[in-house]
Amino acid sequence: MPWLWSCASHVATLGSEVIGIDPTTAQVRAARDRGAGPRYARARAEAVPCRDASSDAVVLCLALEHIDAFEDAISEAARVLEPGARFVLLLARPLLQAPGSGWVDDRIVGEHYWRIGSYLREGTVVDTVAPGVDFVFIHRPLSRYVHAMGEAGLSIDDMEEPSPPPGFLAEAGGFAEAATIPRVLLLRARAAPELPISGRGRPVGRRTRAPVGTSDGSSYASSARSDRE
Repeated sequence: MPWLWSCASHVATLGSEVIGIDPTTAQVRAARDRGAGPRYARARAEAVPCRDASSDAVVLCLALEHIDAFEDAISEAARVLEPGARFVLLLARPLLQAPGSGWVDDRIVGEHYWRIGSYLREGTVVDTVAPGVDFVFIHRPLSRYVHAMGEAGLSIDDMEEPSPPPGFLAEAGGFAEAATIPRVLLLRARAAPELPISGRGRPVGRRTRAPVGTSDGSSYASSARSDRE
């Protein structure tokens, strides 16, 4: 199932006007072929084709782990959000997805457990998923994402660590503890509210954003309103 279509179409069922974004032509084409409401564009999360303050929500779903300049992608999300609008970030759980992490079946002592790799050490893993197709995963501690959100003016107000879904548990090799180990992490945040106006007609305070650039990582973003000139 096309990942772009799956995420964007689900958001659309909530009554939102959605634009789904992906840098790959194949994902965008597959999503458009399925239709079902959202509009799609080939673009990067570091260069979203929407105006400033044009969206009332942005979702980044399992994308930042594949982007070098992830701070720029977060800054772009903040740029297109209206004041006080919602930002949702879904990540592979950094603590449990560090390189070297995984199930250990110790048959000598009769224990099954999840080994945690080098969490604080950032690193890149490249998996070849098909001939000529490499899947890049960049591990970073959770604090890197939290700090980048703060720098972009996004204030975290909630976090969830859901249990893996039944289909995933069925592939976990029968480990009873699999349901207790979250594989993803969801952060909810709000963009900075609109600044009050002083008696001189000027905003009180200042909103700042990090610079926006480009990188070679893959990305996905879903925005509640698209650019309409």
